Amino acid sequence: MPIPRSHAAVMRDDDGTFIIAGGLGSQNEPLGDVWALTPDNLWSPREPMPTARGGCAFGVVYGELVCAGGETGATTTRVVESYDPTLNRWTTQPEMPFDRAGAPGAIVTARLYVVGGSETRAFEPTSSLYAFDILDTIPR
Repeated sequence: MPIPRSHAAVMRDDDGTFIIAGGLGSQNEPLGDVWALTPDNLWSPREPMPTARGGCAFGVVYGELVCAGGETGATTTRVVESYDPTLNRWTTQPEMPFDRAGAPGAIVTARLYVVGGSETRAFEPTSSLYAFDILDTIPR
């Protein structure tokens, strides 16, 4: 990768391009940069994340990378954002009802589930479960 990081969100686009978004830098600082690695092994920058963070729960819902919660430095966040790799555009989604970091993301039936995690950087486990469905956010 062009910049070392941990706790990034990642997806693979239909054309085989890998998208790497955010993460934590070498000093645990939140990163907001986004990179694409094409099938011919070329790196190119993409539209940055609106909220720099690492450790978000993430998954791909209807072709978009959804990033929920995460670490934004000394705090955690409830922000949910989705990235459309075709349009190279981030969209702010409705927030989770609580801050979360250190939670895994799992896709089940086109929903992103955020299981457990912590409200603080102290990483105190919780018993929460949040479900995100991008179709719920589209005006009808």
